[in-house]
Amino acid sequence: MDEKIFSLIKKLEYPVLNLSEFEQVVSSVKDIRGYKSKNRDFIKDILIKEFLSQDNLDGFNIYLLKNRHIDIYDIASTRSRKSFFSFHTALSIHNLILNEPKQIYLTLERPTLIQSLSSLEQSKIDKAFNKSARISNNKRVYKNFSITFINGQHQNNIGVIPFKNYKVSDIERTLIDISVRPFYSGGVSQVLSIFNEVKNIMDTEKLFEYYRNMNFIYPYHQIIGFYLDKSGYPKESYDKFLSLRTDIKFYITYNILHKSFSEKWNLYYPMGM
Repeated sequence: MDEKIFSLIKKLEYPVLNLSEFEQVVSSVKDIRGYKSKNRDFIKDILIKEFLSQDNLDGFNIYLLKNRHIDIYDIASTRSRKSFFSFHTALSIHNLILNEPKQIYLTLERPTLIQSLSSLEQSKIDKAFNKSARISNNKRVYKNFSITFINGQHQNNIGVIPFKNYKVSDIERTLIDISVRPFYSGGVSQVLSIFNEVKNIMDTEKLFEYYRNMNFIYPYHQIIGFYLDKSGYPKESYDKFLSLRTDIKFYITYNILHKSFSEKWNLYYPMGM
């Protein structure tokens, strides 16, 4: 084993490399004395024989460091180093759900804010929310895991925190995200259950500050406040959300077949919820 290559490998930030990162390692080895004249295929053979094992992520080559503990988060993050684990996956990372998720969610926020020119007209909202939600089909499969990549609105990565060598949305940011897109976290009943679960650890002041500084056009505060209220949080926990109330009759999710209506929150939600 070449100690110079071994030293280079030990300094790698990630235990699983995507193809671009692997090619960068090959270039770094070529800069080592004694390897400058070697062709890239020769160096790749050495790396795969001694230091890395090659695997496949739905048609894309990935490279796993030998003798390192590797989990699905290491595999999934090769999709995008700038994205963060989100939605149902973030709930799992924060130990808020029991079962290991087989559906992994990664969100990459757009680098700049794209403002919609749509006005908040009741007829447009009714039309939009009486249809099925648009769900990302940008997926890759690894063994029995499905990894979904979501392009998110620019939110300045509010509430995104370190996790291992990667990033994850914190509890308050995750609650906002799953309120906005409940279909990425098991549906509205699961979201309500999570609001109940985090009652003793979630900071409602931080939740409101995050929401106030995020770029939303739709009145999602009516949904978040409804969950807080429905979960039995004290009135002071949701009063600020209530003060933002609009005249828009909003929807807790898309395509609700049998609706109930909350006058307090001006919100349609599934009957029996």
